[in-house]
Amino acid sequence: MLVRIVAFALLCVVPASPLFAITGGVAVDDVLSGNVATDAADQFALARAVVGSTVSLGRLNAQGNIVSACTATIIHPRVVLTAAHCVPEAPSASSRIVLYFGAFGGAVRREGLDVSVHPRFADASRIPKRGNAQATSKKDRIDAARTSADLALVLLHRPAPAPYRAVQVVPPGFRDSRQARKIIAGFGQTSGEGKSEFPRLHFAEVIGNTRIDQGASGNSEIVLMSRFSQGARVSTCSGDSGGPVFVVDPAGGLRQLAVASAADEHCRGAEVFASIDSERRALRAMFESLMQGEQGGHDDPF
Repeated sequence: MLVRIVAFALLCVVPASPLFAITGGVAVDDVLSGNVATDAADQFALARAVVGSTVSLGRLNAQGNIVSACTATIIHPRVVLTAAHCVPEAPSASSRIVLYFGAFGGAVRREGLDVSVHPRFADASRIPKRGNAQATSKKDRIDAARTSADLALVLLHRPAPAPYRAVQVVPPGFRDSRQARKIIAGFGQTSGEGKSEFPRLHFAEVIGNTRIDQGASGNSEIVLMSRFSQGARVSTCSGDSGGPVFVVDPAGGLRQLAVASAADEHCRGAEVFASIDSERRALRAMFESLMQGEQGGHDDPF
């Protein structure tokens, strides 16, 4: 089964809320507890690696209530990587960022002290008026620029707690291929689990090429071959915004390839990921700005 990611004009950045999560995946805690049968010999080890670097991110209002939720990955002891649309450009008392190490409501939390958003994400936020082909074409270009730059770094007030640890990103010049094993992960609630106050971490394996190419539709697209779990197609939705696409390296570890940015409005079969390698220069500058004067500022993960 192919998941076809087509035409940025047909995609929308899904509002970050814990309404849906990865479909066709499995809950990490179910794998680790032995409640589900594994479909891969190393699924237990992969679950441990995913849970050790993937955290839930909540945006809180002045009353301390969660108004939106996303996913993030630890890429430095004091820095997490997420999607730009998940965070305010300047955290304040009325719009706080909290990272949850475990499930939402867990005892271990970290406050987001500061944020660095990809500069092109903000520049591409102005959407032109529709009504003619030229305006539509311009909007398509803005959407493409915005989703490819949908990246943000959040500085934690304290280092991530043990046993969580930073995940490495793919090396410079990394070229994805259809043969590379990839894992997507995210917090949220799947449509088949019923409503829950605290979303769980789910993950799934996908096979395909995440590079953008000119496809059969004539538009930029990414084609992923999805694996199935109990007949459900693997896809992402709003609770997974900011979540990782990991590549499984030959030694069995994980390296982060991209960040989940957008999906089609029904969260059924299309998603867009912001590539780390293609935005590495910007991410380095963002990290340097965020960590200026902070301990560990020289340990650039990019």
